[in-house]
Amino acid sequence: IEVTRENEDTKVSPNFRIKEFLTKQKSGYPKYVVLDERLVFLLEAIGTHLEPRGWDAGDIFVMSGYRTPYYNEQLDDTKYSLHQWGHAADIFLDKDENGRMDDFNKDKVISKEDAVALANVLEALAKTPELGPFIGGLGIYGPTSAHGPFVHVDTRPWRARW
Repeated sequence: IEVTRENEDTKVSPNFRIKEFLTKQKSGYPKYVVLDERLVFLLEAIGTHLEPRGWDAGDIFVMSGYRTPYYNEQLDDTKYSLHQWGHAADIFLDKDENGRMDDFNKDKVISKEDAVALANVLEALAKTPELGPFIGGLGIYGPTSAHGPFVHVDTRPWRARW
């Protein structure tokens, strides 16, 4: 998809806009994004399943969506990262919109354990007939000086966990 300043706010689903999936690589416009519609469906469905816990799809922050091969290499990520094909998103929950993961496990501390708790919910969803075919990869990441904890989710057709 060609993305310009004029269309970057276009919704790709009820709660997500094209610009949320753009590479973080510095460049001018137009930019380009590859986006698997299954990933967008999955993120919306995750939001629906989080509602009983007090979060929804509007609280899902896409920290990293599509990556160009160049940018992916700069991050030192795996050569065949599914981010390069629009099949992956690194996400966290951010209801208070402070740019960091919320206290999902309610222990009053923002830590890797919040990402673990979110990944556990996603793992349970991966075992359902509804979302099992959509959740292939799940990865848990703790905080660093550059970012807070987050979860990688992707739509690969096989199970992968890290």
